Amino acid sequence: GYTVLLVPSGEEAIHLVSSLTGPIDLILMDIDLGKGMDGTQAARLILRDRTIPILFLSSHIEEEIVEKTEAISSYGYVVKESSFTVLKASIQMAFRLHASNQRVLQNALRFETIKQTSMDGFLVVGLDGRILEVNDAYCILSGYTCLLYTSDAADERSSVDLGGRRIIKKKKKYETESSGLGGEILKKNSQR
Repeated sequence: GYTVLLVPSGEEAIHLVSSLTGPIDLILMDIDLGKGMDGTQAARLILRDRTIPILFLSSHIEEEIVEKTEAISSYGYVVKESSFTVLKASIQMAFRLHASNQRVLQNALRFETIKQTSMDGFLVVGLDGRILEVNDAYCILSGYTCLLYTSDAADERSSVDLGGRRIIKKKKKYETESSGLGGEILKKNSQR
């Protein structure tokens, strides 16, 4: 069974979520909440502060309403006339999807921590051969230095876009710089 808390408006839902310190496993949100904000507005405001799966429950079947909810939360949309079996299955799928999303986030954070704290150089290369990421150890081991990127750091005509990074080839010193997604510049001086 579930412990259910009911609120009559979007404003009260936002207040309840912000006042609770414990976990909220799921929000079952109607679209039409009467006067004041609707369910999509309340969901956006709730998701700014908390990571909670929101499953929309509504009598609306219009494409634009369903698409509006998809842009907010991808945990599901149940039409009110659906059976209890459909609602229960949708809730359980939302729980599983949320748990999976949390594992992906934890793995990404774990990888980022390992990458940034490792004394080994990490170079992440995409299937197309583009450099996607490097860590500080890679910069040190390969002779690059990591500098903060500023927009006036390079002449636009001498740069090549590498999928979110910039490789800048300076003509004078055979210097190559690569701007990382985090705003770093990787810079290497050649001995030619």
